[in-house]
Parts: sequence; C-alpha cells; structure tokens
Amino acid sequence: MHAVDVDLFSPGAQEHWYEAYDILHNEDPVHRLEGEGFLPGTDAYVLTKHDDIRLLCVTRFVSHCPVACLCVSLLKRKLTRLSSPM
Repeated sequence: MHAVDVDLFSPGAQEHWYEAYDILHNEDPVHRLEGEGFLPGTDAYVLTKHDDIRLLCVTRFVSHCPVACLCVSLLKRKLTRLSSPM
C-alpha cells in the first residue's frame, strides 16, 4: 500500500489508522484531502511530521486563516497541558 491508496474516510479506516499514518508519514507527510476543507470547494491537509506541525504553529501564516488559527491555538493549549509538571 502507498500514500495514493490511503483513504482516511473509507469504511474500516479507523481500524487501520496506524498503518495509514505510517504510510503518510513516510511517503506524503503533508497529505492533501481534496475537497475536504472546512469551507466548500477547499482542501484539507493532514500533517504527520512534528517539524511541519511546529512550523505551522510558529509562523504568522495561520493568522490569515481563522480555522488554522483556531486549530493551532487548541494544539498549543493541549501541548502546554501535556508538558507542564503534575
């Protein structure tokens, strides 16, 4: 199986998420989901590498996209909670 064969919305995809993630991580770390964006006619993307996600979080690009800005904000909060000592 290759990245072009990965369909995250197919029946049974949730049962094989780890295999799909591994394929995307190795072959297509910025995976485009054509037509699956938040707004009609837009695309969505799945980022599978930490460095790519981090870059998105620290660049000003997200300020131009409210959905990305919200996602990054939620991700930062979660990462802060995970990294704080208990």
